[in-house]
Amino acid sequence: GSGSGDGLSGPGHFNIMVVESVHASFQGPQLKRYSIVGEVRLIPLSASSPEVDFCFRFDGEKAGLVKAATPNAKFTEPIGEAGHDSSASSEAAFRVHVPPRSGEGASAGRAPI
Repeated sequence: GSGSGDGLSGPGHFNIMVVESVHASFQGPQLKRYSIVGEVRLIPLSASSPEVDFCFRFDGEKAGLVKAATPNAKFTEPIGEAGHDSSASSEAAFRVHVPPRSGEGASAGRAPI
């Protein structure tokens, strides 16, 4: 094929969905406290998909504002910047492994991962 060699050419097997919820308390017009809760999901585009491995991290100047990350231990493990365990939210990095899906069985639908 004419792919660029970056592993990203060709049809995709997942959509990535990011959901953020903002919770805020006001006293009159003044904001008293707030929190933002976010979630990242992989949505399979079909009942069958190949094995997928990738890493991601919180990046940028706002990364230090992340107070807690709770990865799905079935698919995700925390890693540090150099591949070592890290609990510092400003250095929060994760390795994701999604096993192949065969399209068989009761849970083979398009449920989020």
